This record gives sequence, structure tokens and C-alpha cells, in this order.
Amino acid sequence: MVKKVITRPNPFDSFFTLNVTCEQKRHVIVRISCDNGQIVRMFGWSMIKGTNITTIGETDKLMPGTYHLCIMDHDGSELFRTQLEKQ
Repeated sequence: MVKKVITRPNPFDSFFTLNVTCEQKRHVIVRISCDNGQIVRMFGWSMIKGTNITTIGETDKLMPGTYHLCIMDHDGSELFRTQLEKQ
């Protein structure tokens, strides 16, 4: 289970850091989509029990606006969802 998620900075410009605390080892899918639902980034992430940190870069080509970050289990169940603002 995902216990805690921190995204920073928010709003972001060319990158942001995703810090996820997980109660057990698990493989998740991270999906970032724009307001109209178009997926702009998606990747698999094998997390360990405890703190997991990754930097999401190459976002400087995204248009300014609201984006949705979703962390999903392998079966598509949402474990966490938040909004990010692109400057």
C-alpha cells in the first residue's frame, strides 16, 4: 500500500521529484495526463518497502496548465492521485 506521496516543486517547470513511501515491495505504474485525459508520460516503477524517490524530467515541452499524476497497481487500481501545475 502507498502510505505517503510528496511531489515537489508544485508548480513545476522542467522537472519534479516524486517521493513515495510504500508499506511493502511492489510494482506500480505511474501515469501523468493532462486535463483532457491525454497521457503525456507513463512508466513502471518497482518500489521497495520504505522511501522511493525519482525525478521526472523532460517536462519543459509540456504546455503550462494542470496535470494529473496517478499511481496504479498492476491491475489498474488507483493507489494515489494528485494534481500538478506546470508553469
